[in-house]
Amino acid sequence: MKNIKKVGTLSLASVLATGIFATSVSSDTPIYQLDEADKVKIQVVEKDATIVKTDVVERLKELFPGEFDHLNVSDFNMRQVLYPEDDIQRYELDFSREVNGEYTYGSASFVGEDLQLENFHHEPIGVEGAAFPPTVTKDEAEEIAKDFLNKFSKDGTYQLSEDGIEYWGSQTLLEPIRYGFSFDRTNEDVIVTNQTAQIVVLGNGQVIQFYQNYPTGKSYTYDDQDDIQDEKTIQEKVQKHLSVGLEYQIDYDFATGEQEAKLVYSQSNDVKGIHAISGHWQT
Repeated sequence: MKNIKKVGTLSLASVLATGIFATSVSSDTPIYQLDEADKVKIQVVEKDATIVKTDVVERLKELFPGEFDHLNVSDFNMRQVLYPEDDIQRYELDFSREVNGEYTYGSASFVGEDLQLENFHHEPIGVEGAAFPPTVTKDEAEEIAKDFLNKFSKDGTYQLSEDGIEYWGSQTLLEPIRYGFSFDRTNEDVIVTNQTAQIVVLGNGQVIQFYQNYPTGKSYTYDDQDDIQDEKTIQEKVQKHLSVGLEYQIDYDFATGEQEAKLVYSQSNDVKGIHAISGHWQT
């Protein structure tokens, strides 16, 4: 018999893209910001569980050899959770421990009976070679991120996102350099909207964060690209129906803490796009 209770948790935003930056706000400053909306999950307490904390910790150490040897099973907390939208069993680990006067902490999420890695975050200590000048270049870190993604993301293909991000906080030469990369999931070279993976690589080549914001193991039926309408025809349709309106957008500078309300024209139609085959408006 399972005892089930609802708990609230914030889902992570897709804010990483290709770049190089160094943390300096504080050691607790997360790379990922949080969405405004809570993502509801169900925490499951199962007395006769086939997978226990020891199994999940061993899996973590298997995937990252030597990285967590200084931690014991007792240093970890584990939760079994279910998200109502996919009903897939997840096992979440988190830990925090002081080592020689410094704190190391992190978390990991695994999916299914085979404990497939879904998300990962680790703030290590003693990261030699990560500060300026870094041991690995941005291009080398990009290859490390791609290799990591290919190893742990079994669903679909990906391409490096062209979107950039603004880094908040001043940079110092004493903090570890962090390279952030965002990847878009694709189907036949077309980007799948809002399905991304983010990876952070330290200046010494160590991967410390991995986040996916799409359902693991869920398949989709994609429209056939052979029957799409001509791009010029769609452009003309959009231009004829395009309308704009004035609004104030709040621009926040994370480095200074200053805010500015900018008056901008933005699209006023509640339209997401045009179906490439039928030509119908998508709202």
